[in-house]
Amino acid sequence: MNKRLSPHFRQSEFACSCGCGLADPQPALVDALELLHYRFRRRHPWAKVQIIISGPLRCRKKNARTKGAVRHSRHLPRYRDGVDIKVIIGNRKLSGQKIARNAAYILAFNNGGIGVYDNRCHVDTRPNGPARWDCSTPIQKQEGVKD
Repeated sequence: MNKRLSPHFRQSEFACSCGCGLADPQPALVDALELLHYRFRRRHPWAKVQIIISGPLRCRKKNARTKGAVRHSRHLPRYRDGVDIKVIIGNRKLSGQKIARNAAYILAFNNGGIGVYDNRCHVDTRPNGPARWDCSTPIQKQEGVKD
């Protein structure tokens, strides 16, 4: 299950965290993630770029136990075309907003789904998009930021 799917992603990174064995993302998702990695590398050639899959595929049982997950999540076996990602460039973690802005340049994500969270971003290659949502905390409400 640790098969290399592309130069920067392995099958195990997409595996459902419950251990059920679901770990086969749609090839279009992996291709789009590779393009996003390439975009960050072109913009930051001096730094190490890491795209971390923080919300992998999910079986129905895991999805039912996941807080905030929707019934027709793109993470599910029926679709297998959505993940949540974090991006680290050098030693700097990117915000969900910055990840989303860059993901919008990738055609499959721009035509698919992009959801923004504080420190991560959901991306998917749904065929019936585009879909957009923003669940990030407004800057005024974040800790340490005064009005």
